Amino acid sequence: MSRPKGLTDEEWRERNRAKCQKYKSARRKEIAEKQRAYARDNPEKILAYTTSYIGHCRGTYARIKTRCEGRHNLAAVQLIYSGVHYCTWEEFWEWANRPAIKASWEALVARAKETGKRRDRPSIDRVLSDPGLGYSPSNMRWIAHGDNSTKACKKRWYGEGASWPRE
Repeated sequence: MSRPKGLTDEEWRERNRAKCQKYKSARRKEIAEKQRAYARDNPEKILAYTTSYIGHCRGTYARIKTRCEGRHNLAAVQLIYSGVHYCTWEEFWEWANRPAIKASWEALVARAKETGKRRDRPSIDRVLSDPGLGYSPSNMRWIAHGDNSTKACKKRWYGEGASWPRE
């Protein structure tokens, strides 16, 4: 398509960029609607996938990426995680497929099914809170969601590595 007369190169580029953005936005909405329709029509398949190991790992990695890239809605989360390094999906999946790591996840899932409590579900934890290490394979582990929340609360109120005052 040739540039119409009277438009500078910059104006022409901007016009095409706007058209492209409009198309991408419409395409994203179309895809999102298809995904919502599939989830609405196939809840058992969605539940089976999200509770599977690969589904849980993909969801966890997506949340890590969202936090570390600053695309989270809460300003506090953006502040806490800004500049935190995270590994690639391939590195994460390689880490997650180690037998010991997978076994710890399975043990947490079994415990959560037994108790029926959310706090016993598996959650990713950074062993050290150093932003340089971030979510690297050597600095991650699966722990119970409740334990992870308790750890974050202790750190927030009493400092790194602190214990509760009553202990």
